Amino acid sequence: ALLLFSVMSQNEVKSNTVTFNTAISTCEKAVAWEQALRLLRTMVESGVEFDTITCSAGTSACAKASQWERALQLFAMSTESRVESDAIIFNTLISSCDQACQWEMSVQMFSLMSQSKVEVNGIACSVTASACEKSGEPCCFSV
Repeated sequence: ALLLFSVMSQNEVKSNTVTFNTAISTCEKAVAWEQALRLLRTMVESGVEFDTITCSAGTSACAKASQWERALQLFAMSTESRVESDAIIFNTLISSCDQACQWEMSVQMFSLMSQSKVEVNGIACSVTASACEKSGEPCCFSV
């Protein structure tokens, strides 16, 4: 997919949201977070709108590479651009923060999820509870 994307660029074939999303998803599966962020930057610079799928693939690419702070930065950028977040994005962020022992950020993402229009699911609840338990700190959150 990345090779095809490169060939398209060389032949001046205009990329759109779908082609960028495909390339970013490929990076996510290959845990190539730096390449995913380069593609996101190119996407923005090219004036191509990004969507929930773009954000989901980008945050997941960062999270899989233990780049939780970059995943949160991407989430913030997408929120500023008014891209709707979904349960997959929130679950990825909560889990990424949990894996990085950032329990407070996990709780914050959980709270943001419950305040948004996104339905809180069992994954979000169990990962947030796990983050709190691992911290050893008294921690509570509500749905």
